Amino acid sequence: MFNFLKKKVIDMLAVRQVRAVIGENEWMRQVLLSVAEGLHNEPDENTELYLVYLQTAEEEDRRLFASELSKKLNEIAESEDQKHANRQWLLHTAQLYAPLKILFISTPDDLGERWQHPCLFGMQNHIGEILEQEYKDEVDNLGSLEDAYEYLRIESLRLHLLMNLSLMVLRHLKDTESDWFPTLFSSMMANEEVQLRKSLGLKIPCDHIKIRNEEAMLMLNAVNVEEDIFKNVRKAKIFDDWEMSRDA
Repeated sequence: MFNFLKKKVIDMLAVRQVRAVIGENEWMRQVLLSVAEGLHNEPDENTELYLVYLQTAEEEDRRLFASELSKKLNEIAESEDQKHANRQWLLHTAQLYAPLKILFISTPDDLGERWQHPCLFGMQNHIGEILEQEYKDEVDNLGSLEDAYEYLRIESLRLHLLMNLSLMVLRHLKDTESDWFPTLFSSMMANEEVQLRKSLGLKIPCDHIKIRNEEAMLMLNAVNVEEDIFKNVRKAKIFDDWEMSRDA
């Protein structure tokens, strides 16, 4: 029965042109199965964070998500260089996700060790000020700080899901995710936090030019599918001028 339900969900996810290439791309089948399980199961305390969006979104939003995901997977499958196409998707998603992710981090310990960065502390303790200053349009359109916060939280979950699905593709394509992506994404988040602190007039833990250059070089190497993503990178964690406590 469960396999039948998974097939029905995959049928919903996979538009006709996608079904035609699933058999040729094991990674696509695995990604769709993961999404299907997320759509089928009820959320509980054991639910993986990346599946929360699927299990809590409105039905219309879930169907829109499924349609857009199917088209993106098909684009990657039909690309002459699947690794490069997936990296482009991953990096674009990460750029959208990083500025939202830092809003929901209250301490570096909220992140796993691989995702930490010496210039990253999280901005949740300043969320009210951030919403009023940086997300004024969302607050005005939605009517309150609480509604704007919930909107950003849901969008953050959606992007978290997309990023994890892209990482799933990356692993199936035998790209070297474990070697480079956590470092790049932590640098992205750190850069977003430094820029946000600067905008709000808060204490800045790192030289904003140095952290921006660190992210830019990591990104350039990732886009070019460099064998060594750390080529020519001066990592912020070795900056002598970095001084800040975790009580920031």
